[in-house]
Amino acid sequence: MDPVTALSWEKNALERIKVDGQYRLLVWEPETSVMVLPTGPRWKMPPESTKQMNKFGWQVQYRQTGGSPVPQTSGVINLSMVYPWPKDNPLSMSGSYQLLIDILTQWLGHYCIQGETGEVEGAYCNGAYNFVVKEQKLIGTAQRISSNTNQQYFVLAHAFILFDAGIPQLIKAVNHCYQSLNLTEVFDTSAMTSLTLLDPQLKGKKAALIENLESTTHAILKAHSQQQNA
Repeated sequence: MDPVTALSWEKNALERIKVDGQYRLLVWEPETSVMVLPTGPRWKMPPESTKQMNKFGWQVQYRQTGGSPVPQTSGVINLSMVYPWPKDNPLSMSGSYQLLIDILTQWLGHYCIQGETGEVEGAYCNGAYNFVVKEQKLIGTAQRISSNTNQQYFVLAHAFILFDAGIPQLIKAVNHCYQSLNLTEVFDTSAMTSLTLLDPQLKGKKAALIENLESTTHAILKAHSQQQNA
């Protein structure tokens, strides 16, 4: 899928759920290489720097979630989802993040992959809710919370999952992005891992993994939405 189309889906899904209250999800893989930056003055890339990224083989797009640049390219599986937060449950960032982590944990459990959350030194888009396996970052997560006129809260959450993307190429692209922004952070390939590095037998099983991720997410979001309607 074109990353621009996927980012547009996220924006539209967040607006639609405010009207009908229905959860939605999208599992997608980029067809092109795009560096997705957060909105905000720190990440506003000058035209000349954007041209440099384009020459380097990367388009530049912006997203209203996440805290730092994320390279999106073939081999990165993305889960994007919107869902209503139950009215009777106090809203918390940790609670909404935990729902996403629960989905990822259950899904990866089908392949005997276990992990934990936490920061990893040298990883790009680093954060407390990274999904970490053997002290390396496998999955990055981010979310945005919005509300409607009735003060009902809705969550847009997404995860980028490294399936078989070339980690050296991703790190090189992120480092180039930071250099283009005159930022000094430098990231390290040893901080990241992918599903096929963890288990080479998963090569060639991408379609099955995506189908499993979709069904796992549907089941958990459906149960969560039933709490909302109870």
